[in-house]
Amino acid sequence: MVWLRRVAWAVAGLLAVWALAWLAVPPLLKSQAQTRLSAVLGREVLIGEVAFKPWLLDLTLRNVRIAGASGSSEPLLQLAQAHVDVSINS
Repeated sequence: MVWLRRVAWAVAGLLAVWALAWLAVPPLLKSQAQTRLSAVLGREVLIGEVAFKPWLLDLTLRNVRIAGASGSSEPLLQLAQAHVDVSINS
């Protein structure tokens, strides 16, 4: 019975880490990526939405926009969606 309790605690811990990553990674990644990329590139970087699925190691960025040269209304880069799959199966 001790092993069953340990397995239950391990599963509960894994689910808790997944839930925390699912809730915490998107807002943290969005704010840090926008701030740091803007500083590195010297241009405004905007990210519309970040979705992260830790159980699949799947990251999706939507509406990514890097501003063009100062005075230009055209963006240097504009992506509707960027999908990153870092699972072992990919």
